[in-house]
Amino acid sequence: MEKLLNKVLYGSSGPQGSSSNGSQVFTIRPHPQDDNLLSILPSTAPKESPPLYTIYKRPSSSTLLMHRGHAAPENIIASATMHLSTSRIDVSVFNQPMVIKNSSMTGSWGFHTHMGKFKWKVNQMTGTGFELYDQSGKKLAKYGSAGWKRFGEKELSVYVQGDEFFVVMVLFSAVVSKELKKIIDEVVGEVAGAVAGA
Repeated sequence: MEKLLNKVLYGSSGPQGSSSNGSQVFTIRPHPQDDNLLSILPSTAPKESPPLYTIYKRPSSSTLLMHRGHAAPENIIASATMHLSTSRIDVSVFNQPMVIKNSSMTGSWGFHTHMGKFKWKVNQMTGTGFELYDQSGKKLAKYGSAGWKRFGEKELSVYVQGDEFFVVMVLFSAVVSKELKKIIDEVVGEVAGAVAGA
């Protein structure tokens, strides 16, 4: 019953409803004492496990940092700077620069790397989760809610094998794109509220 409910609420468990054999699944969990920290663990890891990765959202700026393990300066492996006015994110993953751009027409977030072109698209069935596609249209990953029993947590499923650069690129691009989308939605809501109240 729980699997069926999660499938209805949050979409299928694998690409095009297939099983996720060979996929990697990660849990993105907010830190209990610090809203600016996100811990990333394999979904099968116990809750008390040390993080595989940590994302730190600098509260005074629009910068996010990704660390291998715990958040410490010597552990930084990726960084992102968000630009609200242009809906653009400057990203560096293992010192490889890339730019993530939002398409206001489709709501997608596209970026190019030495591995090709990628695009995060909003799940058409639910309107909430993100799905990552490559330039040939192949679905590579899914990012969204971890389910109703794990409220506040996100889950990212990677359907293809890849090295650490690929995994970090997928994880980090999902989180930073969703973060800027949230900020844009808040600003649009405030502007609409101000116009309605005028």
